[in-house]
Amino acid sequence: MKSNWKAYFIFSEKELKAIVVIGVFIMASAVLSILFPVKKQTIRLFYFDPNTLDSNAAMQLGILPRNYSTLVKFRKKGGRFYKKEDLLKWYGVSEELLKKLLPYVRITASKNNKYTSSYARAGLSKLDINKADSLQLEALGIRPYLVGRIMKYRSYLGGFVSNRQLKKVYGLSDSVYDFIVPNLLPMPGPPPKMHWKTMHYKQLASLGIFERREIWEILHRRNEDGLQMDWVSVVTQFDLSREQANLLKQRTDIR
Repeated sequence: MKSNWKAYFIFSEKELKAIVVIGVFIMASAVLSILFPVKKQTIRLFYFDPNTLDSNAAMQLGILPRNYSTLVKFRKKGGRFYKKEDLLKWYGVSEELLKKLLPYVRITASKNNKYTSSYARAGLSKLDINKADSLQLEALGIRPYLVGRIMKYRSYLGGFVSNRQLKKVYGLSDSVYDFIVPNLLPMPGPPPKMHWKTMHYKQLASLGIFERREIWEILHRRNEDGLQMDWVSVVTQFDLSREQANLLKQRTDIR
């Protein structure tokens, strides 16, 4: 049975009304888009400091309101841009736009900058990161919550062997590190590891981990039994703390 194609164009009264309404809506939308075209946002480039940028200037630079809110929250928490490359870390803003804005960044020093080192201002001697107390670290321009993390990490390590270890402190950004490191005494870096299988009494004692009887026990087992204990065995048998276990691994080649 052949289907009549005309049947597809027979509509009820309700269907005809719906078609007319949709058609009118489409035509009205087309006319409005012609009469009132959507204006494409134009970006006006000019020199700016992201540490003091206001909402109006941000909008002219092409920054969306939600991205500017991110910047405001960052600054309220004490965040600061120290070099123009820090702009590339602005979360939420497209990389293309940030690279376009980068040549126009001009960061100015502030007299009220909380990260301005009082050591640099007063011309004091450089600081030993392993001997500094919390007040001295804060005087470098480090915020109190970061000072607490530095001291906790220092205690965990048993002391820094290199200033670069500060980079591993949670929350301490590269820009803050670059700012404070010129005020720190240079450190030679970690000493060479001692060979666990041939360490003598004085070397074992210099670790500051074992008691005298424990050192003699280690030497006895090595010399008499020819047994070399691995790191896990030593930590378990001598009930080493977490800090002691890490120090043993840092100062020797034990496995």
